[in-house]
Amino acid sequence: MRSAKVFFKNALAGILRETESGYEFEYDSEYLLSPNAQAVKRLRHLA
Repeated sequence: MRSAKVFFKNALAGILRETESGYEFEYDSEYLLSPNAQAVKRLRHLA
């Protein structure tokens, strides 16, 4: 399956993985401990 690193303001926020049932996102443990951590929001497709 495919995977991608997701960065927020040059910090690794987590890993996005494609699975047989769709996609899953797992936050990086160091990112979650950061005082600057913010939620990664779902992106909407542009129409």
